[in-house]
Amino acid sequence: MDRRSILMSTVGLFAIAIVAALAILAGVLWWVVRKGRKSQTASP
Repeated sequence: MDRRSILMSTVGLFAIAIVAALAILAGVLWWVVRKGRKSQTASP
């Protein structure tokens, strides 16, 4: 039988999904803030 349990595999996969979602959210937030700063400096 496999040494890793189904529970640990599921928990690991869930943790990876949470980290990926947070990374995407941080990337989108950074992109929006950067875009907002550029439009503020471009405006007279």
